[in-house]
Amino acid sequence: MTGRLDHVFRLAADDDPWPLVRELAGSGDLSLVPPVQAALERCLDDHDWYGRDLMAYLLVGLRGVAAFPLVLRAFARPLEGGDHRRLIGELVVELMRKDPGACRPVIVAFAGSAHPGLRSAAVWALGYVLEPADLDLLRAAAADPDRAVRQAAVGSLAELKDDRRAFELVVAALADPDDPVRLAAVTGLRWFGSEDAVPHLARLAHDPSPAVRSVLGDALGALLISPGIAGDLDPAPGALGLLSGAPGASFGIEDTLAVLLGDPEPSVRAAAARGVQRLEVLRAHLGDPDPRVRAAVAAGLARHGGPELAVLAADESPLVRADLVTALGVSGHPGARPLVEALADDPDRAVRARVRVALDRLG
Repeated sequence: MTGRLDHVFRLAADDDPWPLVRELAGSGDLSLVPPVQAALERCLDDHDWYGRDLMAYLLVGLRGVAAFPLVLRAFARPLEGGDHRRLIGELVVELMRKDPGACRPVIVAFAGSAHPGLRSAAVWALGYVLEPADLDLLRAAAADPDRAVRQAAVGSLAELKDDRRAFELVVAALADPDDPVRLAAVTGLRWFGSEDAVPHLARLAHDPSPAVRSVLGDALGALLISPGIAGDLDPAPGALGLLSGAPGASFGIEDTLAVLLGDPEPSVRAAAARGVQRLEVLRAHLGDPDPRVRAAVAAGLARHGGPELAVLAADESPLVRADLVTALGVSGHPGARPLVEALADDPDRAVRARVRVALDRLG
């Protein structure tokens, strides 16, 4: 059987090793475990993410949840030259969902590791087996000197949606000096679905990171349609002062999105346009120079109809026309079908394909 394990690596170089890997994983041959573990260590030392994933898959197939400590360690170890962790991450999640009780002690123990990579992986994994008593552990992780640990802590804190203390820790992370942590905090506050998050989020409208400002637009748009938030929040007097640092001011969601629509970065403007509900604001950005923004505006306007849709249907960018067609297909308003049919002979193949899907949906 170990000869067949060697054959896995030969196939990995020139062919598809997965049929053999699946066969070995289901064989029940525990004599394979030591050589597979040794091969996994070699792959990690060689920064071979593909071989790592093959060996991790084999270990999970052969040992089940007993492989969890080794697989989580392998997931935690950073590899040079590009580290694709989708598959091994899925294996970790599969084991946690299969037997959270067996995985949880391992995760809690690893969260106290001296190795920051293992700490961050464990804090991330904790979000899948979280208990209210873990708040103190996550509070410590949110103050960890390692950026990746703090980022993981914010993500796991967002799972404690009913705990005000968790909410406040995520709010505090909005002031973190590292962009990825602030980005995680913005995303986390979106999942709390609380209007109390809005004034804190609004302060990031001029964050130095375009990535943070982009995810801010998406988060505010999600909060705007959240069942827990009844429409926009009215800005108090002096609301514009909040964006320049005035204390005590509040700012509405739509007002903050309008500010983001004036951002110099197209990705930020597009994210804001996806969240805006006010027609007059969307119409004001119909002629944005970037097609990504116009596509988001088209999707927003398609929900309501109006003469602007004919302008967007003739846009020079196939991205705009394609996104308009998709949005019209789910809009349900009476004028959608003629607009979609008018694009049936569009010169762009992707637009024509979306027309067919949209017409099926419109009936």
